[in-house]
Amino acid sequence: MAKRIEGKVTAASPTGDLLTDIGLEQLAEIPNPTEAIVACGGHETLGLHPPEHCQPDMTFVALMGNSGHVELVLVGDSASEFLGIRVGSRVVVRW
Repeated sequence: MAKRIEGKVTAASPTGDLLTDIGLEQLAEIPNPTEAIVACGGHETLGLHPPEHCQPDMTFVALMGNSGHVELVLVGDSASEFLGIRVGSRVVVRW
């Protein structure tokens, strides 16, 4: 049975990046973060990446953010506006 961590989007930056309430310490039990699936607002992405990722533009990415929490971004655009993800949206990390 798949394991999971659930949370929600708690804030959106002026550029549309999304902050979640999933703390990085909660990710410690994931054996390989690059194989975790992160889902939010009907969208999914594979892997949890460091802030210094090299994903191409228009890629939905889950970051192990400098904020100490999982952050969701759409590279080069607004995840909030383009993907329609709002504060309060459910976030699920599963592996």
